[in-house]
Amino acid sequence: MKKRWELPWTKNTRILSEITWQLAHLSTQIATLTERITTKSLDLTALETAVAANTAVDQSASLLLTGLTAKIQELIDAAGTADPALVAKLQALADTLTADNAALAAAVTANTPAQP
Repeated sequence: MKKRWELPWTKNTRILSEITWQLAHLSTQIATLTERITTKSLDLTALETAVAANTAVDQSASLLLTGLTAKIQELIDAAGTADPALVAKLQALADTLTADNAALAAAVTANTPAQP
């Protein structure tokens, strides 16, 4: 029976082949993770944009209500006591707008999570 001789580079070739396979597998996993991170970053950017737009709308609504209330108050001041019925209607509108503005501010505050 003849003894088989293993060539020295045969063992190294198997080890290198295993290392190459593991590196290829790791490379695939890294590519998948990179894709997921990119997707999450895009989702976060979209969310930040939506929050900024919502904040701008809330501020605009509050500013509009405050501005309308001020204009109605100017009309009340201009009418003076000349037309009490008109003044009463305008005051009711001003009171409604003030209450709506307060309700909007309370809703925004109630639905805004506390900062960590």
